[in-house]
Amino acid sequence: MSLYAYEIFDAVVKEKSFLKASERLHLSPSAVSHSVARLEERFQAKLFNRNRSQIELTAAGERLLPYIRTILRDESLLNQEADYLHGEVLGTVRLGTLGSICRAWLPDMINRFNADYPGIKLVISQGSMDLVLNWVRLKSVDLAFIPEEFAKDQVRTKLHKDRLICIAPADFVPINGKSVTTADLEANNLINYYGRNNTDAELFLEKNGVSFKSSFHVDDVFTLVSMVECGFGIGITTELSTKGTRRNVKKYPLEPDYYRTISLVETDPDFQTRAVYTLRDFIISFLEAENEDKNS
Repeated sequence: MSLYAYEIFDAVVKEKSFLKASERLHLSPSAVSHSVARLEERFQAKLFNRNRSQIELTAAGERLLPYIRTILRDESLLNQEADYLHGEVLGTVRLGTLGSICRAWLPDMINRFNADYPGIKLVISQGSMDLVLNWVRLKSVDLAFIPEEFAKDQVRTKLHKDRLICIAPADFVPINGKSVTTADLEANNLINYYGRNNTDAELFLEKNGVSFKSSFHVDDVFTLVSMVECGFGIGITTELSTKGTRRNVKKYPLEPDYYRTISLVETDPDFQTRAVYTLRDFIISFLEAENEDKNS
């Protein structure tokens, strides 16, 4: 089979749609369907389950996917090494990230990287915690930003300690006037920002035995900040999560201090291209310089 057939298969997996895959590859939907049908005929196995709402891999498709992606990565590695013989660092790097990190770090980081390495194309995918972890599992991205607690089985570099904070209405004053304690949390309505994107808040409350009352349960930081601004209560999230949320709220450190660590995961270190580790090294250096500037 041709490499292009494998690229089409991979695009359908990533997009979970024949139509979206065709748009991504600038092909007709019928051409994508025909290519997948030829693959199924070649492997004598059904590769996708199709229904009205989405397309999913069959067990056979799941089993073949890693081998197909290895072939595509090897081809990419070969081409990039050939380019490097002529002094060029070229290629494509796929980066997975959470929304908070995308807002806080990526605008300046990408601008500087593009200026230094114009031959490397970045493909940025932003999603929920579960989505990013699934991209890491499927190796749909080359590098990913995720909290350290979810990266322990991966090759990774610890990048940043992200402080847990309390956000409160503009007229809120904590009991001690400077930080939010467990007594503040128990005395006020706590807007519960739940789910895997904010597990650190849940761990903090559990670790410190906080018994809280809550009338609101939200699943994104923008809703949390809006509710706080309107005076419905206080909330717990991380410093990175609140960057880019321009609302009239106050931010207080929690007492006791609590941090989560953000790590950069390499999803397939055995098949890293020069473009991938160029971006990896750039990200590490960029954030080290940022931290030095803040501490100076």
